[in-house]
Amino acid sequence: MTAATATILLVEDEPVSRRNLGVFLRFAGYKVLEADSAEAAFTLLSDNTFDIVISDYALSGKATGTDVLRRFESMAPGRPKFLVSGNDLKHAASVIGAVHIYKPIALEDLIVVIQSLLKKDDSPPTDSVQASQKF
Repeated sequence: MTAATATILLVEDEPVSRRNLGVFLRFAGYKVLEADSAEAAFTLLSDNTFDIVISDYALSGKATGTDVLRRFESMAPGRPKFLVSGNDLKHAASVIGAVHIYKPIALEDLIVVIQSLLKKDDSPPTDSVQASQKF
């Protein structure tokens, strides 16, 4: 699968961060749909097919990013998922088969990881992506 054919669900309740990361991913060639809450993400997951989900951990409302990623895993087992947080949530991410991404996000590193996961047929690694650039 290539960027030209991959669709990403981006879940981030902070508007500026969501917009900036969405613009960057689109510029990299991905189709991106955005949700500002877990509830909005659940609706998009029900109505669309995604190749990747990138979700912030702390979202407005009752549900968290791990809830979004669990739902995605139940619908599309083994597909790449990313849990974004400024805190160390590697264990929480690994439990749900997600890659943990530290904020601020290293954008170039994120693209490299996304590309490598799209090429793999097996489960995504549970390593963390270290930050070098803010978005």
